[in-house]
Amino acid sequence: MNLEVLEKEIERQGIVLAYVPLSKQKSVSLRAGGILVDMNIMRKIEEKEIIAHEFYGHHKRGLFYLPTASKQDIDRYEHRATRAAIRGLISRAAFNKALRQGATEIWSIAEYFNISEDFARQTVNLYSTSKN
Repeated sequence: MNLEVLEKEIERQGIVLAYVPLSKQKSVSLRAGGILVDMNIMRKIEEKEIIAHEFYGHHKRGLFYLPTASKQDIDRYEHRATRAAIRGLISRAAFNKALRQGATEIWSIAEYFNISEDFARQTVNLYSTSKN
C-alpha cells in the first residue's frame, strides 16, 4: 500500500491527518479522531510507516493510553500498534507472494514493499512467529 492510498483510507474513516511541528515524538494519535505527524519527517517510507502505526494500531484497534500510563503498558500498546500497522500494510498473502518471487532477504523485502529495513525485519518476525 502506498502513502496516498493510506491517506485516502484515513480520510474515509473521518480521521483528521495533520502535519505539525512535534518536538519529542514523530506522531500522536488523538482519541477524538486525529493523527498528528511531525512535519519535519523527510522520508516518505518513514512517513507511511508512522501513519500506518497510528491508523491501524491506535485508531482501528483502539490502542490508546494516557500519558500517565506505565512504561510497560505504553511499550505493550506500541508493540501491538506496530503489529497492526504491519498487518494493515502487508497481508500474510502478500508477504508469502513476495517470498515466492524471491524477496527473501531483509533488504529485498524492504524494496519489494517500499518499507524500511527495520519495518521489513519486524514483518518477517511477525509472520514467522504468528499464525495470522
